[in-house]
Amino acid sequence: MFDAHAESQRRVGQFVEVLERMAGRRREGPPGNCFVIFKDLPPDDDARGHVARARAVVPAAVGLADAVTGSALDPRRAPPDEVWSPDDAACRFVQFMFLEKWFFLDLPVQTLHRAEADRLLRRCSGCAYMRENPLFHPSAATVRECDPVNKVYLYQDERAAAEDMAFIWFELWKYPFDTIFYLTACRCDGTHRWERGTPLR
Repeated sequence: MFDAHAESQRRVGQFVEVLERMAGRRREGPPGNCFVIFKDLPPDDDARGHVARARAVVPAAVGLADAVTGSALDPRRAPPDEVWSPDDAACRFVQFMFLEKWFFLDLPVQTLHRAEADRLLRRCSGCAYMRENPLFHPSAATVRECDPVNKVYLYQDERAAAEDMAFIWFELWKYPFDTIFYLTACRCDGTHRWERGTPLR
């Protein structure tokens, strides 16, 4: 008999393992930030676009308190309609970036519908658009083109991040629990890649 709760917890456990592995790579490997992408389709590129965007995200030298507990952005100030994901978007993805002392969820609006972003901002405490987060200094181009929804986590909060990701995939986007996700993980400077389309079942 199918047990939805048990299957949900199994997938959360998988997500925790991946996030903890990435945290270990950031902590124990050569200095430098890194990221992981969870996609619903095998990758058809070499992640150069993600590397370029990762280089453009510059954290501000401020404390974490406001970012971790920040409130959602007023929906009236959300990005314009034309940048949001269309209803028939061919691919969905969730990505996390790992910095020296913390990591963060990064959801460009191209992978979200406006109504989904509104629900996510209401549901997940600490989520906000990048331009509203005092930890970031996004470029004008980043705000204009993708103004991602972010949430910052301290290391040791990998389970909370995994539970937020499970909400995105299985409740917000309605993916079945047996969905195969494909992982791409590399350093933000593009010098090392650990996974490229590795399936997570």
